[in-house]
Amino acid sequence: MLISISALLSTGDCNYLPALRTQTKSPRGAERHQKNWKLHLLVQVATFVLFPLLVMPFYKIAQGNDFYVLWLSIYFLACLPSTVSSSVVMVSIAKGNVPSAIFNASISGLIGIFATPMLMQPFWKNSSGAAVDQGLSFNNCY
Repeated sequence: MLISISALLSTGDCNYLPALRTQTKSPRGAERHQKNWKLHLLVQVATFVLFPLLVMPFYKIAQGNDFYVLWLSIYFLACLPSTVSSSVVMVSIAKGNVPSAIFNASISGLIGIFATPMLMQPFWKNSSGAAVDQGLSFNNCY
């Protein structure tokens, strides 16, 4: 069952994004911030495309030596979604658009559930050095 975020905000049942509700003072204000799709697209592309791409040039340097684990750790951090607390604090210090920061951090967390494993999958190896079958790994969990 899919429920739109604007429907949650308009009914007052905003258990998932309470800070967005308090920042905007009205459902119409929250809806206005949600409809800023260009901003949301830019933030998500920067989070899940730009940041991992900034780390990728160092893969050739780290591949096959002792720095590979360090590179993989930094790459993992670059693939993670943004957190609500750091996003909101930095945006509020800069006197920016806090409701949009809350919305983007929340959506980033949801996208990150799927995007982070997909970005990390090409670099997963088991102890024998063979690539890990992601489908097999998830099937063993359930």
